[in-house]
Amino acid sequence: MNHSALVKRLREEFNLHSVYHHHFAEEQGKESRPTLCFTYNENKPYHIDYIFIPEKWLSKIKAVELGEFENWKHLSDHCPLIVDIDL
Repeated sequence: MNHSALVKRLREEFNLHSVYHHHFAEEQGKESRPTLCFTYNENKPYHIDYIFIPEKWLSKIKAVELGEFENWKHLSDHCPLIVDIDL
């Protein structure tokens, strides 16, 4: 199963949605903000990190933050996706 099929299955079978895509109103595969600079190389950006939540929680999102590579590169080539939900 490829990534697109998995995202579709999560939505259709489990009613789970990507926080990033909902919050930033971007389509899967057309992300403007990377979550990974592969092998610490800013010229190899990818969006590969996700948080999926139930649809009923989408309205409870208070904040979504994607860490900047420059601030996190001393720890990882991934940038954290931080979500604050008021449950």
